[in-house]
Amino acid sequence: MRNILAIGAVIALLPLASANAAPAKAPAKPAEKITCRDFIALEDTFKPQAVSLVLGYDRAKRPDAEVVDVTGINRVVPVLVSSCRARPSETLLQRIRARLSKL
Repeated sequence: MRNILAIGAVIALLPLASANAAPAKAPAKPAEKITCRDFIALEDTFKPQAVSLVLGYDRAKRPDAEVVDVTGINRVVPVLVSSCRARPSETLLQRIRARLSKL
């Protein structure tokens, strides 16, 4: 009888274990709402893609915005990381615009 109860308990807990094992999915955010805190939390390999996404979004919304050479994004990322660490509550778009205005 104990074996049956133990097996039943394991079977009952399986859905909870598999739900906890799945990686948490980050909530989707529009490009203009990605904060510096979000950007810093990204893996380093994804940071250039995030910058490209935000630059593309900005370019689509403001056709008169400066054009940035895609090959230069890898050089801009460390500068943005440093800038975002200083102001984590600002959006990545605000930091990009601020940094581009200084170039």
